[in-house]
Amino acid sequence: MIKIAKNTAKDATELHNLYLTSFWEADNILEDPNDNYSILDEKYTIKHIDVYLKAKDGSQIIGFLKITRGKFTKNNHSANLEIYILPEFRKMGVATKLLKAGLKKAKILKIKRIELEVWSNNTPAIRLYKKLGFKTEGKKNNAYRVKNKYVDSILMYKWLK
Repeated sequence: MIKIAKNTAKDATELHNLYLTSFWEADNILEDPNDNYSILDEKYTIKHIDVYLKAKDGSQIIGFLKITRGKFTKNNHSANLEIYILPEFRKMGVATKLLKAGLKKAKILKIKRIELEVWSNNTPAIRLYKKLGFKTEGKKNNAYRVKNKYVDSILMYKWLK
C-alpha cells in the first residue's frame, strides 16, 4: 500500500540516494549530474522547502515531490514543481497521489501558480499533468542534451483556485 507523507530529517539518506538515482536513469541520464549534492544539502532541503513529500511502499521511499515557491514578493504566489518516481513503481498511481497531495498543500500555503518543466519525450508525465489540469504554456527547443541528443522542454502550469 502506497502512503504519502512529509519528509523528515530521518529520510535524508534515502532521499539523497533517490535523488542521485534519478540522474542516472537510462532514459533520463544527464551529461552532468549534480554529484556535489550531499546528505547535508538534503537535510537543508527537507527543512526549508515549501512542500516536500515522499511516497512510500512499506518502508521504502519510492518517489518524491518538491514544490518550491518564489522567494520574492513579486513571485511568491508562484512555485516550481519537481517529481520523481522509481521506474518500477510508475503507472501505479503513485505520481497522481503525490501530485494531488502536493497541490492540496500548496493551496493551504496560498500558492496560486504551480509551474513545471517536462521533457518532450516524457509523454506519460505530460498526459498525467494535463489530466490534473496543467496547461502547456511554451516550449524550449533543444533545451537539454540527453545521451548526446537534444530534447525539448515543455513548460506547463496550473492555476490553483
